[in-house]
Amino acid sequence: MKPVILSQRLLWTVLLSLTGLLGWNIYQYFLEPVKVPFFQERISTAPTGWAELLVIHIAGGSLCLLSAPFLFWKAAGRIPGVHALLGTLYGISALGVMIPTGLVLSLSAHGGPVGQAGFLMTALLTAFTTLKGFHHLARREPTPHVVWMIRSYALMTSALTFRLVYMAHYFFGVRYELNYPLSTWMSTILNLVIAECILLAIHQPHRKRKLHDCHPHAPAPVDLVLPAHSPPARSGG
Repeated sequence: MKPVILSQRLLWTVLLSLTGLLGWNIYQYFLEPVKVPFFQERISTAPTGWAELLVIHIAGGSLCLLSAPFLFWKAAGRIPGVHALLGTLYGISALGVMIPTGLVLSLSAHGGPVGQAGFLMTALLTAFTTLKGFHHLARREPTPHVVWMIRSYALMTSALTFRLVYMAHYFFGVRYELNYPLSTWMSTILNLVIAECILLAIHQPHRKRKLHDCHPHAPAPVDLVLPAHSPPARSGG
């Protein structure tokens, strides 16, 4: 198996595993939120409506995280209408539910002003990248559409990275007051860096192909397995 394909499968295995672990972690918010330690800690000092808003935010984020992986899955892209349907679900969940509630929740988030600024920045960047992705979709520009949706998905999955970074800091003894805001900023920045590295790797074969066209005797480039997407439609992700 080619190293590139192996690394891609490893990446998706990690992402799907983390998504599953996150789902296992948050299911109690829908069943018995009063038993969740984080909920118990915040509910006494949280503003009115915080609990309901948090559950709605988690529901929207869950739909985004569950639908997004299939948007990059080639098999799903081959079924007519599936990509557009999942993309619509992702867009509505993100722009209509998760991001608006996230903006409100960021104003009273953990970590003081620094932590709140981190959550606010993540929400705004997620809105911007998602809107850019749909903008290019409306203009029937599939390549930049995929590029911006990869960035959007990277910001969405910062919720997964946050838990890993937080646990790592906790293991090394970083105090709680510093850990929360630090993990918030680090998870967002780390995911954006990873997204740009992935985009750079995806675009590299195309640069090599242009070079090969200019120099026919150069070794032929090896294509990466690109995220699958169907032809531009009225809606998608």
